[in-house]
Amino acid sequence: MTGTARREEGAPVAATFADPRLIVLGENKMVGHAIHGMIALGGRSRRGSRVTPTPDSTLADAQQTIADLRRELAESEPQKAAMAEVLGVINSSPGELSPVFDAILEKAHTLCGASHGVLAGEHFRAVATHELPTPFAELLRRPFPPEPGGPQEQLLRGERLFHAPGASVLTGPGGDTPRTRAAREAGQRAFLMLPLRKDGLLLGYITANRSEPGPFSDKQIALLENFAAQATLFE
Repeated sequence: MTGTARREEGAPVAATFADPRLIVLGENKMVGHAIHGMIALGGRSRRGSRVTPTPDSTLADAQQTIADLRRELAESEPQKAAMAEVLGVINSSPGELSPVFDAILEKAHTLCGASHGVLAGEHFRAVATHELPTPFAELLRRPFPPEPGGPQEQLLRGERLFHAPGASVLTGPGGDTPRTRAAREAGQRAFLMLPLRKDGLLLGYITANRSEPGPFSDKQIALLENFAAQATLFE
């Protein structure tokens, strides 16, 4: 760091640097080319780098921590309520999996802000659908092999998820299949698919779709992962 100083005998030293926010003030004490004094940054003076917290700042930090904890608790309540409802369906439908899968899919979509989707099991055959046109749902209930480069094939390769915030997955290479055409007709514009894995094996998948393009947030993806984990308990 370099600067120039001009002073009269006995006057304080004022040095101007390239950064206009940096002003060096002090007495006429110089060792070599170093100026000893006080550094002011952005109009605030500090001696050294240590800042002692004030009672007001400590209180503000504590209040912020409490606010964050309350927000996290409030955000977790809907998920707890959804899980409780799924457990209620399990208890009221012993031995019946279809109502359980329907409940898991519906609650997952509600919390993730999804409008429709599917939960699929062996051979990628849908075992539950939510808010899909009947022809599309019937098509997805048929077993089918994964298409090269398609979402299911990527999950088979070990991908954590398949996320398409726009409709390009339905219009790009390999996008002209009966299923992608049905998806376009159903108004699918954003697409998220997560695997159902158990002991490293791919058992199926769960999807969350929207009618408007846009990405799913990390929090929404994590929520869907939680519901996918619940679904694997019944596969």
